[in-house]
Amino acid sequence: MRNLRWLSILSLLLLLALACNVPFAATGGQATQTASNIEFLAAQTITAQQLAATGTAVSQPSGATATAAGVDATNTAISLASTAQASSASATYAAQVAQATAYAQGSQSTAYAQSAQATAYAQSATATALAYFPPPPLPPPPQAPLPFPQPPQPQYNLIRISFPSGGTSANVDGQLRKGEGIDYVLRAGAGQVMLATIYSPNNNVYLGVVGLSDGVPLLRTAADSTQFSGVLPLDQDYRLIVFSPDQKSNYTLQVIIPARIKFARGAYSASVDGRVQGNSVNYYLLRASAGQTMSVAILSPHNDIFLTIYGMQDGSPLVRSVSGATTWSGILPGTQDYMIEAVSEGPNSNYTLQVAVH
Repeated sequence: MRNLRWLSILSLLLLLALACNVPFAATGGQATQTASNIEFLAAQTITAQQLAATGTAVSQPSGATATAAGVDATNTAISLASTAQASSASATYAAQVAQATAYAQGSQSTAYAQSAQATAYAQSATATALAYFPPPPLPPPPQAPLPFPQPPQPQYNLIRISFPSGGTSANVDGQLRKGEGIDYVLRAGAGQVMLATIYSPNNNVYLGVVGLSDGVPLLRTAADSTQFSGVLPLDQDYRLIVFSPDQKSNYTLQVIIPARIKFARGAYSASVDGRVQGNSVNYYLLRASAGQTMSVAILSPHNDIFLTIYGMQDGSPLVRSVSGATTWSGILPGTQDYMIEAVSEGPNSNYTLQVAVH
């Protein structure tokens, strides 16, 4: 009986200890598991008490055996109580962890809520400030500068100049309106000399010369020049621009590409056969040095082709066609190209030009 009393006391103490250690803040799943463990331990304790009571009540041949059984039941109860306390401590720790986690999550949610509130307040304050103090309007984008007014550009037509058979020059007559221009095109070779002159009543029709392939200007119309003389750089078409900027005007364009007379190696004379149109001129160039003697003669069926000779550099005339000369001989004044003209004062005619320099 004494052992049964002690076993009852121990069972009550065990139940009180478990009741004190039951966590109130545990999460739902953990609390349910802990209660189930406690119920299981309590059932084992009651079973131990019943076994102890039964061991005491049952008549045994020896009281020592009943006492031994009671001691075993008591030890079993004590072991179960220790296990229940350990489970209770684990449940308490789990409940504390769950409570701390819930507190942390609550704090984080609070921080998010405060951050969202602060953001909303900042947006509201910004909107209010913009309502009272709107930003200044942006300056308009810069406008593209207006182009400078351009002077009227001449409108050009294209006309090809061709020399007559055997000829070395051509004359073209025309008329221009104010601000109008005409393009002429002439084929010439590298190294050839071209002479171009534009004649007009008031000398206000101007000339320009440009290589058609290379685009290199040899004379610009802006130079207000009526003459061009130069050695051509390439075999190509050359554009001759006739432009009247100020008024309507008639004009005559004269283009000359003289044939060059060359002596054979070791020779000091040459003979050239030609044909000239009636009342026109064929042109020849001959290079000679100062102090040399030059002799020139021109032969024609009707003796109506006459000579004009002058220096290209100094322009000094040696003989004029108006004198009716068909021959000339004299000492040359300078080292330069000399122009020899076969001037026709009759119909179309063949001729032979003879030149000697010694």
